[in-house]
Amino acid sequence: ATFRQPSGRISASVGTNVTAVPTPISENFTHKNCRSENSPVVQQTVKVIIAASTIVLFIALGLLVYSQLWQNSNWKIVAGSLASSQGAEAARKDFDAGKLKLFVISGECSKDKYSGTNDGPFEIWTAEYFPEIPYQGRYPDEKKVEAYNLRMRSLFNWSLTHTNSLKPGL
Repeated sequence: ATFRQPSGRISASVGTNVTAVPTPISENFTHKNCRSENSPVVQQTVKVIIAASTIVLFIALGLLVYSQLWQNSNWKIVAGSLASSQGAEAARKDFDAGKLKLFVISGECSKDKYSGTNDGPFEIWTAEYFPEIPYQGRYPDEKKVEAYNLRMRSLFNWSLTHTNSLKPGL
């Protein structure tokens, strides 16, 4: 039995005692799927893979940033709306009870207290507030004070322009 090497030369034949010595593959021989690492096809493929990976990375980072911003704005909307409702309702109750107050935030204060000053017909009160707590805890307090003052002023101005036959605050 004989076999041929890729170069086409016979290496051994039947009945001979020959030690197989690898012969170099001819320089003309290249397999159709074998390509050098420096070939243009390989370089182009690497560039396409890097570009696609970069695009995917930027999309992922963009989605991460967007989701964080959306979540951040979402809690502010919910907390701000609830605090504003509470502030406006408290102002309506105080107005109906004949209490004309406005609140200010002035550093740390463990409970609402009268400051001893007035702004026209309004007593100025210092609102309960803790500046050392995180922003997520201070934000609703600030919105509540803002809504309270806005509602109190609007109820007072409404009462000045309407007859006394209606109960203030309705």
